[in-house]
Amino acid sequence: MANSSVESRVIEVMQGLHFTSTEARLYVTLLKQEGPATGYELAASSGVPRSAIYSTLKKMESRGLARPVQANPIRYAPLPPEQLCERLKSHYNQAVEGLDEALKALPVARNTAVLWQVQGYDSVMQEAAQAIAEAKETLHISLWGREAAALFPALEAAAARGVDVRIFGFTELPDSPLSVYSCQLSEETLSQYWPHRLLMVVDRAKLLVGELNDPAASYGVITAEPALVSMGSNNLILDLTLFGERFGVDIQPAIAGLQSSHAPIDSLLAERTS
Repeated sequence: MANSSVESRVIEVMQGLHFTSTEARLYVTLLKQEGPATGYELAASSGVPRSAIYSTLKKMESRGLARPVQANPIRYAPLPPEQLCERLKSHYNQAVEGLDEALKALPVARNTAVLWQVQGYDSVMQEAAQAIAEAKETLHISLWGREAAALFPALEAAAARGVDVRIFGFTELPDSPLSVYSCQLSEETLSQYWPHRLLMVVDRAKLLVGELNDPAASYGVITAEPALVSMGSNNLILDLTLFGERFGVDIQPAIAGLQSSHAPIDSLLAERTS
């Protein structure tokens, strides 16, 4: 990468860390000097107007970004980059820890943000990967081969840390040691009748549904609303039940992870008609 590109990147990142553009430019210029430099020399090297040099250097001095090392004329040296990065890490770690403590103490309405939408194929897939990474106990997913190829590594990682992962698909799915229930239909053939969709239930508490047929117009809906999560779970239970009947497969272990309790419908109906 060219030096100018590297310098631009450093200035961009520093601005993201709440340094001004002028402070970032002067810091980069200080780092490039052979030794401590005067304000006049820095103005000539950095392109920062002389009228702004000394006030900016004073702010940088107060923030520890630069320090005076000589008088008559006063010269400045930069804080070494490794020390700057360590200070920033310590500052932001403390700030995030403080925010975490404050947020935990903040009363939050329980009915806020029960459903939200993301736009774009990549965004939906990122949300899916994030939900998989956050799963703690159970994860049930219905998907097509294209999406399976991208998500199987994350699903296998979830299973490796003890999550009960169950995967259903009407299309062919990649070979995997996971619990996979696949009808093995051709994706090309099935796409003539159905659009690509993704449905995932995480820990019986979070639902993600993605409409992924057209990557340019893809979108996803994520919710923790219990009624909607239950509807998504029931959709998966139906697909798994029909799969078990068609292929003679015991799907009870998969269904058990979707239901906290199971109504004995057959027994209740028998009592009603007896």
